[in-house]
Amino acid sequence: MSPQLPEYVTKPLLTRVMEDSLDSDYALVAERGAGSGKRSHFAVVAVLTVLEATRRIIGWALPLTAAVFLAYALFFTHVTFDVLLEQLYLSTEGIFGSTLGVSAAYVILFVLFGAFMEKSGTGQLFMDFALSITGHSAGGPGKVAVVTGGAGGIGRACVERFIAEGARVVIADIDREAGNALARELGDAAAFHQTDVSDADQVQALVDFTVAHFGGLHVMLNNAGVASAMVRFLHDDLSDFQRVVNINLLGVMLGTQRAARHMKTQGGGSIINMASTAGVDAGAGLVTYRATKAAVLHASRSMALDVAQYNVRVNCVMPGQIRTAITSYDIDRVRTITQPLARVGESADVAEAVLFLAGDRSLQITGIVLPVDGGEHLVGPSSK
Repeated sequence: MSPQLPEYVTKPLLTRVMEDSLDSDYALVAERGAGSGKRSHFAVVAVLTVLEATRRIIGWALPLTAAVFLAYALFFTHVTFDVLLEQLYLSTEGIFGSTLGVSAAYVILFVLFGAFMEKSGTGQLFMDFALSITGHSAGGPGKVAVVTGGAGGIGRACVERFIAEGARVVIADIDREAGNALARELGDAAAFHQTDVSDADQVQALVDFTVAHFGGLHVMLNNAGVASAMVRFLHDDLSDFQRVVNINLLGVMLGTQRAARHMKTQGGGSIINMASTAGVDAGAGLVTYRATKAAVLHASRSMALDVAQYNVRVNCVMPGQIRTAITSYDIDRVRTITQPLARVGESADVAEAVLFLAGDRSLQITGIVLPVDGGEHLVGPSSK
């Protein structure tokens, strides 16, 4: 004779969750399964219950994964996680609705169950899974990011890296053709929004579009930038001064401000501003560009202080000799003079640094400048 399972293991999960989400025929099957007292029968019924309930609300991906873990737990443990699931679901559903309620219940349930299983070495599997659902990982699963200047160069590399981590990304760029083409190439995880970052209304429209399209904004990468004329200062008529300042500095400040205003309402976020070694190394030519990048470094530290109380982090990434569309000098020659490492840096290297600052492995980091320059910052000024 098979042992009877205690009612607290079977009753809440098989009645309350089903009554909220399932038809009476599913409830009848489950009731019979619970009465049989067979763990295997109950596990199958419970798994089918969870699968069908969540499939109706949020599709197949989460319930299929949850069903596997739930089956394992029901077969091999005596954890009363039906009670946890019920309470977590009801509390979050009452505030945020059933979709978030179910998701939150699964996530916290798996974390708790993972902690319980830690001695057996299985706990980390459950914790990693739970964290991956909500995007609390080193990279970006579940996160929504905006990348300005995202249609090419370093911006494109960052867009692709975010999406590879499971994030959804809005590509903001002045180049409509290139932006739309990249969004089509990357699929549903990407969207394009044409934006002039020097226009406050357009930057606000970008944030509004992102929130409306993907449901939030967790990461803002202010990457858009232009170079100034590659001439020596005495021959520079400074005709491009205002344009360069508006895009390189004002654009960063507007992007940071408008993103932070939204992030404040959602409990925090990460903002990364693209600087350059040209902002710390003195050199001949490109004086306006150098000035704007130096200003970005200092402004970012000041803005980081201003928004830290809202759990919004602001950091800078400082690339060195990385060839992009705005490179207007002999970068290979300069690299041999200024960079200790012999390796040639690429846009993908910058994207890795951005990914770190965007994710939860850097939660205690704000107001820093992260060089991605092959050691150029160790050498100091050059005559490039």
